[in-house]
Amino acid sequence: MEEKLTKLKDSLDKTIYKDIKFEQRMKERTIDKVYNKMKRKNYTPLFASLLAVAVALILFFNVSESFDKRNLASVGIGEGTEEASEKQSVNYLFVTHIEESGPSVILMNLNKETGSAKYITIPKNLYANDKDYKPVTKEAVEEAFRIKVSKVVNVDPNMLGSYIEKNNGVEVINEFDFKQGESEFKEGKMRLTEAEQLVDYMNMRKYDPMGGIGRNNRIASVMEELFRHDELLLDVLDQSKLSDYDKVLQSNQGFINVDEIEFEYQFIEQENDNFVRGILMDESQSVFRKIFGEE
Repeated sequence: MEEKLTKLKDSLDKTIYKDIKFEQRMKERTIDKVYNKMKRKNYTPLFASLLAVAVALILFFNVSESFDKRNLASVGIGEGTEEASEKQSVNYLFVTHIEESGPSVILMNLNKETGSAKYITIPKNLYANDKDYKPVTKEAVEEAFRIKVSKVVNVDPNMLGSYIEKNNGVEVINEFDFKQGESEFKEGKMRLTEAEQLVDYMNMRKYDPMGGIGRNNRIASVMEELFRHDELLLDVLDQSKLSDYDKVLQSNQGFINVDEIEFEYQFIEQENDNFVRGILMDESQSVFRKIFGEE
């Protein structure tokens, strides 16, 4: 046994354990192991803490960004508004309430880049997509033509009449002589100063060779003149501030009737309801899409 131990020592002396007692080296290695183990235990909670802080920061900024976008959108700022502000034009539907024959409807495109306000008359009874649309509402126009209508504006002739009585009237250019109610209108330029006079001027359709289109042209001419007054325009739009699109209604270009867009009118005879309906003509489709767009 002693001989074997001697050989073992001689062998160890040729290694890193030369001149070091075996028991001492074992102690040192044991201490090193314990120290290293303690260091790993100390680093682990530190690393876990740093990782937790990093995750918390990432979540915080993501949630904050989402929250900010939602709040900005709620006040009209952000992605939704950015998309809307990029639109060159929008469509408004002007509905004038006529006592004797129901509403008269004008579809108008307001282009803030060109400053143009182009309009057409929408038939009182509209036919499209193998379907009759009665009455003609915002939803009906959007579905029938596959366009987007941004706003419906209700025009009250009596309200406009009251305004002109208090503000020195309104000047119009009348295309032919006619009578309506108690009012008489001569061809040419004239100033309307009474409320009843303005209402009669806007209401007349029966004696107009162009029917509803002629009436809407008169309505548009009155709106064009009166909408130059901010106070009245805000009242009609029921707003506190004019948008860039609204300001097109005050453009020097005036309102443009797009007479290239035409409707074919059909008389429909039914047992209890005879009526005339309008169908957008095929040759007018491309012009319509160019001006009023497509959803």
